[in-house]
Amino acid sequence: VPFFARKLAAAGITDARDVTGADNLAAIPATVKQELRDSEQITPPLGDYRYSHLSECIRIGTSTGTTGIPTIRLWTRHEQWVEYESAARHWWRNGWRPGMSITHAHPGYLYGGGLLLQGAYEYFGFLAIWVPPPETDELAEQGIRAWMRMKPDIPFGHYSVGRFCEV
Repeated sequence: VPFFARKLAAAGITDARDVTGADNLAAIPATVKQELRDSEQITPPLGDYRYSHLSECIRIGTSTGTTGIPTIRLWTRHEQWVEYESAARHWWRNGWRPGMSITHAHPGYLYGGGLLLQGAYEYFGFLAIWVPPPETDELAEQGIRAWMRMKPDIPFGHYSVGRFCEV
């Protein structure tokens, strides 16, 4: 991958054998989000820091929780499966089981989290009750009414729970 090859070469790492143990980890340069944005601008639209070609990808999204320009996120079928399988194992360890119902209010569209979470819920076997983010009182009320009718086994408890409580 050209982007990382350049970064590693600049740090004196040109081969995997140049890192022989934990003592060498400090020599590996950190990557910051602005470098990824710069890569996407220099080599549009995806930059030169990808391991997979666009034709191998099945989902596109943008980075979340960011200030400034979001970076583009891509998933191959295998990466998506790893995301889903990891989530399923986590939920199983929490005592949750397929057949339960769960709810969330993550945004959809190119926001990377909403669609990925919904897919992981479905993969695990949850009945996923996806309500709109509470961007207005009306949308918050719509979500609350859906929860009152459906009575999910696992309630929503993420970033906007306070907003729902206000409404």
